[in-house]
Amino acid sequence: MQFKHAIIGGTFDHFHIGHKAMLEKVFSIAEKVSIGITTPEMYQNKALLSQIEPFDVRQVGLKNFLEKNNWLSRTVIIPISSKYGSTLTDPTIEAIVVSPETEKVAQEIQSERVQKGLSNIEIITVPFVMSDDGKLVSSERIRKGEIDRNGASYSTFLEKRSSLHLPDSLRSELQKPIGQIVTNIDDISRFLDPNSFLVSVGDIVTTDLMQHDIFPTISIVDLRTRRQELDPAIIKKFFSNVNISLKNPAGTISPDFVELFLEKLQSNPQREIIRIDGEEDLLTMPAILLSPLGTTIIYGQFEVGMIVVEVTEDIKDMIRQLLVQFS
Repeated sequence: MQFKHAIIGGTFDHFHIGHKAMLEKVFSIAEKVSIGITTPEMYQNKALLSQIEPFDVRQVGLKNFLEKNNWLSRTVIIPISSKYGSTLTDPTIEAIVVSPETEKVAQEIQSERVQKGLSNIEIITVPFVMSDDGKLVSSERIRKGEIDRNGASYSTFLEKRSSLHLPDSLRSELQKPIGQIVTNIDDISRFLDPNSFLVSVGDIVTTDLMQHDIFPTISIVDLRTRRQELDPAIIKKFFSNVNISLKNPAGTISPDFVELFLEKLQSNPQREIIRIDGEEDLLTMPAILLSPLGTTIIYGQFEVGMIVVEVTEDIKDMIRQLLVQFS
């Protein structure tokens, strides 16, 4: 081994292929590795803070990977509440492994060590791992719902399909609710997080929410219900200035919807309404696939009620597996 003792640090949130690349590098060069896992003091300004996993969950994800590679016995895991970790107190550290993003921190650590009379450390920078959309893999992008832990982009998955048509074989499957059934609008509030996105799909659901002063971040409607035009009084009250956004034929998911929904997400929306010419029923699926983790999506199901879905990695994976079967 090149070094007896090296160090690496990070949040290790939503443990992904970028973390794996960093760890593979450090264990290839050092006999002993100290791994610092950040505590909440260090990431209060990160995006989607509420979706960062608790320390114990992040530590378990890290340990599972180390055990799988027989590296745990060579590891010391330490909580760190500053960017220096143990680098300014441990004289045995010979190297630090960083990403291009944290290379400047390593240089600062080097300078501080010199001032304290500690030995120089080797700074080893591991290139970013890129996702299949050509952008870097990061925990933030996973929390934002853009990619999975293997760097697969959800938008790229959808954009590669010029059209998505519902096969007859899936019709009965999609009639099953994919979230919590709620039959009383008064019970909705317990599912809502004021810090998270709220997306509604369907005219009755959206209207019910608005009539109870709950205004979704993004609403998807066609101003029809059961193939009949929505009550003109409702249209006048809530949708008077809403023009048709795009066409989406029944039984399909339009690529134009994917593009527009992404555009709305990236524009820091407040109360956006997407009006569909056609049917919006299937658009719950790409909305789930593209939304940030923690988003609440509410859609209606005839004679069942409102279905409340919290967007998670598992739900996204389930939706992707269903959409693979579309033609």
